[in-house]
Amino acid sequence: MPPRAADAARVADAGAPGAVAVAGDAPAAVGDAGLPDAMLVVSEDCLQTAVKIADVIIAATTDETQKAAIEQDRTKLVRRSAETCTRDRWSDSVRGCFLASTTAAQLEACGRELGPK
Repeated sequence: MPPRAADAARVADAGAPGAVAVAGDAPAAVGDAGLPDAMLVVSEDCLQTAVKIADVIIAATTDETQKAAIEQDRTKLVRRSAETCTRDRWSDSVRGCFLASTTAAQLEACGRELGPK
C-alpha cells in the first residue's frame, strides 16, 4: 500500500529546514513575511498530487544510480511539487491528470496543461 500523503508530509521533522506542512498543521517559527521560515503550508490535495508525481518519476526511472539519487531526494521532490501546486493553485483537472498518471509521458502531458493561459 502506498504511503498516505499526510504521512509523507511528516517524513521530515516539521521544524527542520525544508519540511512540508499540511494546511491545518501548526506551523513552525514564523518569519518576517508571516510564513514559517523555509516552509510553505501546502494543501492536502496538492500533497497527494506531489506524492503521486514522485512515485511515477521513481517508477519510470530505469537507471539504478539515477533512481537511487531520486529516491534519496524524494522528500525534496514532493515538497517542491506540493509547494508549486499550492502556490500556483493547480485546478482540480490538472491535479486529477497527475493523479491518474502512471508514466513519465503522462506526467509530461499533464504538465503541458500548466502552460501559459
